[in-house]
Amino acid sequence: NNILYPKEDREQKVLLYACRNCDHQ
Repeated sequence: NNILYPKEDREQKVLLYACRNCDHQ
């Protein structure tokens, strides 16, 4: 699955959406 899930970026104080099959943010 390439389900997107919210990932917190503590440096930029934003909520990113990362692919579960991807290493990059």
